[in-house]
Formats: sequence, C-alpha cells, structure tokens
Amino acid sequence: MKKNKHSILILLTIAFGIGLVTMSGLLFSAMSEKSKLEKKYESLKEDKERIENIKTRFVNYVYTVDSTLASEAMDFTLSVGEYRYQFGEPALFDQTEITVGEPKKDTSGLLAMEHDKNEYKAVTVTLTINNKDTSNVVLNPRKFFASDEDGEYLGFDSVFSNDNTVAINSDSSVVFQAGKEGHVTIIFAMKQSNASKDVTKVEFGKNNWTK
Repeated sequence: MKKNKHSILILLTIAFGIGLVTMSGLLFSAMSEKSKLEKKYESLKEDKERIENIKTRFVNYVYTVDSTLASEAMDFTLSVGEYRYQFGEPALFDQTEITVGEPKKDTSGLLAMEHDKNEYKAVTVTLTINNKDTSNVVLNPRKFFASDEDGEYLGFDSVFSNDNTVAINSDSSVVFQAGKEGHVTIIFAMKQSNASKDVTKVEFGKNNWTK
C-alpha cells in the first residue's frame, strides 16, 4: 500500500514538473512574443512619425512655392469625385464647358508615344472644350488622370490636336481661342500587363467622368 502511495507521489511529482516546465515554456514564449510585438509597435510608431514629418515638409514646401497647385492637389486627393459625370457629358467651369470622351485603346499600334510601346499601350481620351468666354482659356492636360477598373492610374504620355482653334504650347499648356470650340486628345500610357482591363474613369480636380 505504501509502495503504491509512493509510486503515485512520484508520478504526481513528475506530472507537476512537466506541467511546470510546459507553463514556463509557454510563459517564456508569450514574453518573447510580447517583446517582439512591442518592438514592432515602436517601429511602426517611428515609421508613422517619419511619414508625418515627410508629409508636413512636403505640404509646407508646396504651399510656399505654389499655393494654387497645393490647393488643387488637396482638392484632387480629398474630394474623391465630388462632381460626377458620364463620358460625353459636359461640365461647366465658369464660361468654359469641358466634355470628356470615353477612353479608347489604340489597336493600330501606329499612334506615336513617348513611352516604350513594348511596355505600354496607348489609350486616348479626347477633350472637347467649348470656350464661351471673351478671353482665351489655358488648360493643363496633365491635370487629367485616367484609371482602370482596379483604380490603377495610367501614366501621362503626350497631347495633340488638329484644330486651328487650339494652340499647344507644351504638354502642360494648351490654349483654346475665345468664343470657339476645340478638341484636344490626351495620350495615356497603360502597362501592357494591364492592357486587358477597362479604363473606366477620368478625373480632373473635384470632377470625374465614368461610363
């Protein structure tokens, strides 16, 4: 009987020892994981502070150098399409009416591009500008942004027009004659790897055009 009690006591001692070792191991693992999480948190906190610092420096620089551009950038970033239109629907800006046509992929391969055609596909968007003002209107085509069905933006490539009512000074400066209507086509560069996707949106400031 005493032998059985002694055996049971030994087994209980062993079991307790195993349990204690297991608990110690789990506790050590938990403490180690806690330490990793704390380090990760500190790292993320430092990253956030660094990003905030970069953002503050960027905003201060842009607002100081070109406050108009900074204001437009904020409108574009924060508005998420405050004013929405369908492709082909005109939008009125003071005395100027802007109509954005539906994006078209170049299937001929003949359209000249600044980007490498082996890596990018040309997508054209035609703007119709009806300038009802008595003064010429200058428009920056680079302020128009096209994106595909997944929200990925296409790169700006170039701009052209065949209208005699339009004067292209540069990719960022196109003049439309007073009291006239003119057309300008923007060429966007779409990655060949995304060429099967639809281009579904064009944005300009707080405005966007979709199907």
